[in-house]
Amino acid sequence: MNDQPNSNENDAKDPRVARREKMRQIEELGLDPWGSRFDDRSMISECQTRQPEIQWVQEDGEAIALPDLTAEGFDFRQWKSEHGPGEQTGPTVRVAGRIMLSRDKGKLIFLTLRDWTGEIQIFVGKNQVGDDGFAIAKLFDLGDLVAAEGRLGKTNTGELTVFATKVFFHAKMLEPAPDKHAGLTNTDMRQRMRYADLAFNDGVMQTFLDRTKIVKSIRHTMDEDGFCEVEGPTLHTVAGGAAARPFAEGKLICVFGCGGDRDRGKRPQMAAIAARLADRVVVTSDNPRTEDPLRILEDVVKGIPDGVDRVVEPDRGAAIAQTIAEADAADLVLVAGKGHEDYQILGTEKVHFDDREEAQQALRRRLQP
Repeated sequence: MNDQPNSNENDAKDPRVARREKMRQIEELGLDPWGSRFDDRSMISECQTRQPEIQWVQEDGEAIALPDLTAEGFDFRQWKSEHGPGEQTGPTVRVAGRIMLSRDKGKLIFLTLRDWTGEIQIFVGKNQVGDDGFAIAKLFDLGDLVAAEGRLGKTNTGELTVFATKVFFHAKMLEPAPDKHAGLTNTDMRQRMRYADLAFNDGVMQTFLDRTKIVKSIRHTMDEDGFCEVEGPTLHTVAGGAAARPFAEGKLICVFGCGGDRDRGKRPQMAAIAARLADRVVVTSDNPRTEDPLRILEDVVKGIPDGVDRVVEPDRGAAIAQTIAEADAADLVLVAGKGHEDYQILGTEKVHFDDREEAQQALRRRLQP
């Protein structure tokens, strides 16, 4: 059986493959692919408050404060010409964040970094960061966590910018970034991948920052009035919806699968968890994508210990139908994995498939006299 889930042609088109290749190249450059310490960083909001420190220093040493470069119709080039030869000076800062925008201009790269306090532009020039630094910057992708050190200044258009003399790699985002205009739109994915929701959806970070302030204010007020905060249990054995086991009067049967073109090492781990918590495990397909579904199932089954009641059925519809048909009245069937998704990804195509519809049809057939 071919160990490669994708053909060379598919690999060339898959952005995930390209990102992993860049991470491999970063490692070959001698960098830790998981990043390293980055001390003495400034938050981006702090850099924005230091704009008055940016000055124009003339040849005779006289320092002139910069005018408002964002004023309508202002021409910074003309202003510099009128004030004679000189150079722009500013404080040296160290900033870190996630790449939200990247523009490659050959020997120049413009990055927009975002941290939880704001955004700032990074100017990366080959002459400024050197060949090694520029080689690293060429391997950056949207969504990567990176850092830069350099002079804080402004471009001719008035945009606050860090003119980098050093760049640092912290972590690569191996999944493609969501559409820059639409962001992450799937409601279920936003809940399950809150980190992506915070990173790529406008306004979400501010909502959570505001929530933190509100909760902090309430706690402070209640504390000042002599109240005591007591934590209640979140996961408990009483039938409250957090765990499936309390709802199963008979056996707990778990129907689940693992996605294709994803981390193969997690498949047996997920199977081991299901086998430990359920009385019967039904392994089936779940978005096989371009992988062979049978190979995915082989990876999953490796994690199920001998002696565990298990069923392997590649057809997800058949697995759901068969499990519901054979379950006793007191059994609980948990169909896990797809959430609100109403499709299966076969190859590169989305095919309509809804776990809820399949389960409802199976229940109707079971209840027919």
